[in-house]
Amino acid sequence: MGAFADFFSSSGLDPKKVLRTSTRLEAQSLEGRVLSQKRANKRRTAKDKSYADAGIAKPPRGRGFGASHFKNAMADRPVPVKVRSKLLKAINEQLAKAKKPAVDMKAVFGDVAAAKGESSKAKK
Repeated sequence: MGAFADFFSSSGLDPKKVLRTSTRLEAQSLEGRVLSQKRANKRRTAKDKSYADAGIAKPPRGRGFGASHFKNAMADRPVPVKVRSKLLKAINEQLAKAKKPAVDMKAVFGDVAAAKGESSKAKK
């Protein structure tokens, strides 16, 4: 077993609950929907201005991690940085509910490196 699987078995967390927690935490809120609407209105009306000039932030993505990401993490295969942060956020939320202290990335994933995608130079 790898570092993530060892941590998960020793902490007593339920994988299904962590997956549901991530989905709930990453779900798009009312604020995200308002930002999406503002961006759409800006695209229709002020095409020459950027979002930064209009003062409109980027809305959250609205997705938790997937079951395949969780399986890869359990097998100590590299997962993307965003997925690692979503996993950590959901784990810390579940630990907080159990009145346990929060953990950091090193404690959860150990020495397993994050997955790296293609660089922008390779795509050209």
